[in-house]
Amino acid sequence: MVGPEVYCDTAYDATKLIALAIEEVGEYNGEAIKDAIYELDDGYSGASGTITWDENGDRVSAAYGIWELHYDE
Repeated sequence: MVGPEVYCDTAYDATKLIALAIEEVGEYNGEAIKDAIYELDDGYSGASGTITWDENGDRVSAAYGIWELHYDE
């Protein structure tokens, strides 16, 4: 059996936050769902850690990296 793959924790948290926001909004309205996600930051503790947002809508408690990929043909 294969264990969890890379990014599965963040994918799980994203799906869970969207589901919680849809439940809060009560309908499939993209703008309302987006707004509701930012209101769910009151200590949501997910698989990738506690999720909070800054004033720009960026996740505060995450580690980010920028990768540059080069392909040889």
